[in-house]
Amino acid sequence: MDFIENLGLIYQGILAGIFIALSCSMVGVYLLMRRLSMLGAGISHSAFGGIALSFLFGVEPTIFTLIYTALVSFLFSS
Repeated sequence: MDFIENLGLIYQGILAGIFIALSCSMVGVYLLMRRLSMLGAGISHSAFGGIALSFLFGVEPTIFTLIYTALVSFLFSS
C-alpha cells in the first residue's frame, strides 16, 4: 500500500523533470544562438553560492537560490 500512496510523488517528480527539461532547453538554445554559453555556465555555478548562502542565513533554499540566481544573471548580463 505504501507504493500506491507514493505514486503521487513519482508523478510530481516526472512533471518537474519535464518542466526543467523544457525550460533548460529553451534557455540553452537562446544562449548558444547569442554565443553566451559560458555565461550560462557561470550563472549555473553561481546557484551553488546561493544554496550556500541560504543555509548560512537559515532561509528556505529554493526560493532564495532562485532570487539570488536571477539577480546574479541580471548583473552578469548588464
